[in-house]
Amino acid sequence: MGGLVAGKTNIVQEALKQLGEQTTTQANTPQGAQPQQSQYKYKWSDIFKYKKGLAFIIPIYIFWGVPAGTFGFFLPYFFKDIGFTTTTMAYVGDILWFITAIIGVVAVYMQLSDKLNRNVMYAVAAAICAISFAVPIFLPFSILWVALLNVIGFGFGHGMWLWPQTRVWSTELFPTEVRNSAQGFAWSWMRFALGVWSLIVPTLIAIIGYKAIAAVATTFFILNIIIGYLYGPKSQGKSLEEVLRDFYGGKIP
Repeated sequence: MGGLVAGKTNIVQEALKQLGEQTTTQANTPQGAQPQQSQYKYKWSDIFKYKKGLAFIIPIYIFWGVPAGTFGFFLPYFFKDIGFTTTTMAYVGDILWFITAIIGVVAVYMQLSDKLNRNVMYAVAAAICAISFAVPIFLPFSILWVALLNVIGFGFGHGMWLWPQTRVWSTELFPTEVRNSAQGFAWSWMRFALGVWSLIVPTLIAIIGYKAIAAVATTFFILNIIIGYLYGPKSQGKSLEEVLRDFYGGKIP
């Protein structure tokens, strides 16, 4: 019994000793000072240390964002061309697009994103989007089933993998300290490209028709297939540190 009591006493004394050392260290630290982990203050320009990540993320954001933004801005006007003359009817296209995108995210991406090869599925999703826009190149968008195929195919394709995986990659490829700045920089390029493109869309529709929009979107999604499949990080099953190290060649900038 005496040995047991002595052992417990030693444990208590050791714990009190460690607590005292910790208290002394905190007392000797100037008020408001941070622990001596890193004195470096990050600037937004530090995102350029991660040029490889920016060179990957910005193009796939643009190639996905321009067609998505075109639908967001102009789809009701496109649907008026197929006889949906009232405002409510014209927005049926937007409703279908968002519903099918949500179904794709919930039914496919949320269930399988940690189980399937992300690069392969990204390419599959981009291919579905490309096919949905390729059909209106050769057949009039004014045919109802062509318009519905375009809207539903694009909605489900980009929802099932393209859209959420682009977001996941864009956060995985930058450390916490510069992640928000990197997101803002990538999005600014996408929004700028979409703004310039939106100035051209009405003229293209007037001169060539919807097939011009469809051809550009098809080209963009083919580029997404190539870039996402070949150059996207192999991130499934890895920690953020592992993703960063592997993508940047073993050394995080």
